[in-house]
Amino acid sequence: MREGPFGYADTSRIESDLHDAGFDTVEIETVDLKSRCPSAREAAMALCYGTPMGVELDEREPGSIERIFPLVEQALRQFEGPDGIDAPMSAHIVTATR
Repeated sequence: MREGPFGYADTSRIESDLHDAGFDTVEIETVDLKSRCPSAREAAMALCYGTPMGVELDEREPGSIERIFPLVEQALRQFEGPDGIDAPMSAHIVTATR
C-alpha cells in the first residue's frame, strides 16, 4: 500500500506539498487507533474488495486480487486473536491555511 491508496502518509511530504501549493500554515495531527474485524479473512476481504486498494491492484494487473488476497489474509493473521483482528492504524488530520 505504499504506492496506491493509503500510501500518502509521510507527514514531511504532505507538509512540503501543501507549502508548495501556497499554504502558509500547515498543522498535522496523527491519531492512532485500532482497526477491529471479526477475522483476518474478513479484514482481507474488506481491504481487497471494499477499498480503493482493490481497484488499484486490478488496474495494475487484472485478476491480481485473487492472487494477492491470500497474502493479505496471511499478513493480517499476526493481528488475529480470540476476539478477531485488533490491528494498529493511524490517520493524519491536516489543517492548512493561506
